[in-house]
Amino acid sequence: TIVTFAREPDGRVGSMYSSDLIRWSSRSRESLFNNICYAPVSSLGINGVIPKTGTSFGQSLAKTLGRRKGRALGYSLNRINGFPSTAAEYCLRSATTAYNWLPVERLVTAESAKYQYWKAETPLLASAAFAVLHSRISYWLWRVWGDGFHLTDRFITSLPFALGDWSLTIQTKLADLGDSLWSLMLTNQLVSKNAGVERISYCPYNGWDIIGEIDRVLVSTLDLPSQTTDYLDDYVSRNIVA
Repeated sequence: TIVTFAREPDGRVGSMYSSDLIRWSSRSRESLFNNICYAPVSSLGINGVIPKTGTSFGQSLAKTLGRRKGRALGYSLNRINGFPSTAAEYCLRSATTAYNWLPVERLVTAESAKYQYWKAETPLLASAAFAVLHSRISYWLWRVWGDGFHLTDRFITSLPFALGDWSLTIQTKLADLGDSLWSLMLTNQLVSKNAGVERISYCPYNGWDIIGEIDRVLVSTLDLPSQTTDYLDDYVSRNIVA
């Protein structure tokens, strides 16, 4: 991320500008500095972090979401210590690092130290929380507010999704979408090895249309600008190309 400060012509006041969180790759390296966009930072985001958006629309969206009234996701989804003893339908698990998607999964029976475990008040809220954590809004906010690597408890609990305050109709719609997405993810299992340790993960992007529908529910519920869904679709598509 590149942050700059520029004074106005009279030299007495100035403004701060930031790019988005830039990924260097073999495809973009040659023209990287020709394609960097900046946007003025009008206010700091969550926990005093500079929002990394690179566009005026992104800055406006980050500001709007950062000032959401009501309770955050942490009121509906609680971090628990150790492998949960509660029924699986109440629970989620998340890895501590991320890249092309937020690695949040429904509870798999085997315990692993690589995961954090979460419990919702009801199975319905667990499914709804799973859905919103796989929204493009959540992925975008993770890159805007985070470092593009760590997936922290604070980020998850501070997401501006007051599920418990939303209507049963919205909760049910999100829960149904979350359940459908997880069913597809189970058919898209990825196996990776690092330092001889094998790890299984589940890619959500064979459920691209379902994720788009989750975004539309959130955009409507949060009363965000109508162009938000197209903006997020383009943003995630550009960033996950590898």
